Amino acid sequence: MGDPRSADADNEDSNRLADAVLQGAQVLLEVSAGAMREAGDLSPSQYQVLLILSARGAHRLADLATTLGVSPSNATRMADRLVHKRLIRRHRQSGDRREVKIALTPAGQAMVEAVTAARRAMITRMLSDLTPAQKGALELGLRSLSGARAAADTA
Repeated sequence: MGDPRSADADNEDSNRLADAVLQGAQVLLEVSAGAMREAGDLSPSQYQVLLILSARGAHRLADLATTLGVSPSNATRMADRLVHKRLIRRHRQSGDRREVKIALTPAGQAMVEAVTAARRAMITRMLSDLTPAQKGALELGLRSLSGARAAADTA
């Protein structure tokens, strides 16, 4: 059997690391919220829709709802608000008039770029106080975390 003290130490290390990741995630959420305020009146959910459309192109509302993990009616209300802000547009497929897709407008793409630039600037300012060694350790840790997430998604 394994040493119970070793298991306790591993569990304590994991809990301490999880707390640090949660704290870092909170900082990044605050940065994102600040960037969205700076760029315009945009909720985190609306920004997520814009990011998805920017990265993956036009979507049917039902597919977007599935991607977001929300009901179709919630996705429709979100889309309505973004259409009103002229950040996305609805268009019908030429072959099937019932199928409506939503896509970014040029203003929507500009909003994604503005929020991303504001987030990058805020993070860059925060990182400027770190030493090169701290920056390297942070980069390694974040890339390791991303890799672990990707591995878990494929498992």
